[in-house]
Amino acid sequence: MTRLTAAIAAAVMIGLAGPACHGQTPGDLSLRVAVERALAGSAQLRAAGAAVRVAEERTREAHGGVFPQVSAETSYVGSFAGPPPTGAAVPDHAVAASLRVDQAVVDVPAFRALDAAERQQRLRGEELRGAAHALVDEVRQRYFDALLAREEERLTAQSIARLQQTLSDTQARHREGFATDDELLRLQVQFANLEAELQRLRTDFAVARGALLVAMGEDPLQPVSLQGDLRTLRLAAEERNGPANADLLDAAGAARLAAADE
Repeated sequence: MTRLTAAIAAAVMIGLAGPACHGQTPGDLSLRVAVERALAGSAQLRAAGAAVRVAEERTREAHGGVFPQVSAETSYVGSFAGPPPTGAAVPDHAVAASLRVDQAVVDVPAFRALDAAERQQRLRGEELRGAAHALVDEVRQRYFDALLAREEERLTAQSIARLQQTLSDTQARHREGFATDDELLRLQVQFANLEAELQRLRTDFAVARGALLVAMGEDPLQPVSLQGDLRTLRLAAEERNGPANADLLDAAGAARLAAADE
């Protein structure tokens, strides 16, 4: 992993790293885990990271054009006719070595190539950073959309339960002659409308949950249970939140910081 890629990964994961929410099962999906899985499985981020590595290799190649060119030569001269006679002089042996360094004072094409390669590397790095920020932001938004859809479904189900009790009481009163036909008909129409609304909200929640999984790059039909409860979420008194909501707020803040431009 390159330094730039590692820096971006660290900026995102330091804020998201932390203990998992207590009591999670394999089917549970917290915001923290959703962001981590999205970052780890994103084909777009892998492609952007590969482009960064290619740009870094080209920058290193361009640096070679402005560095000094070094060359070395060695030579050896000697006689290997055999051992000299006793008392004879030892044949001369000579070793010669030379080192040459060539450096152009101003190589305009090489410097232009290096500048272009460095600009390309910075551009690819910003593209990777922007892709990571956009992905974190989208997953966070999709997660809260799904939580909101689930809460709307829960509230409507509670309204149906209360209306059903009222309808049962009104039907008993109607049989005894204490409720009019209009009262009974009005409650029956309200009950039918709420049941239809509940079915629509269930579909909306399934769609929102599927959109979250698609943003994560995963199967939108897999069964997952979102962690966190908007009904009991406390923004002003965070210490009063349970483990799931505390982890939700912590991960939401970390994702927001990770997605913010430095």
